[in-house]
Amino acid sequence: MVTSCCSSTSEVKEYRAPTDESVRLLNEMQEKALGNIVATAVISNKLDGMSLVVKRNDIYQEAYFWFKLNGEYFDHTIRISDVWTQEKLLEQLIKTMAEVITEKLIMFARRDNPANLDIKEYNVTIDS
Repeated sequence: MVTSCCSSTSEVKEYRAPTDESVRLLNEMQEKALGNIVATAVISNKLDGMSLVVKRNDIYQEAYFWFKLNGEYFDHTIRISDVWTQEKLLEQLIKTMAEVITEKLIMFARRDNPANLDIKEYNVTIDS
């Protein structure tokens, strides 16, 4: 008795070099994409550390932090009237610090922006 062996199927993919037409279409699409760019801006920032002090009295807790951004010092105070757990206090501090730093970064972006863009209308990448 003769038994047949397994058959296998292979898929062959054909890769072709770009044609003149496909290169022309690519160049056309790239030119159109570049033509849609209204303006660009690269904004660099330098954050030189941050310090934080949290103090408590009978009525409230107060967190004071300061930092140096692009050579300028900034500070902010958070007054907390409730008694919070350490985790909740830390969460609120991180949120507030992020908001304050973001506000200052936007301030620098508007001030130092070479194209005088309205930052609210454009996506601007801020590298640090």
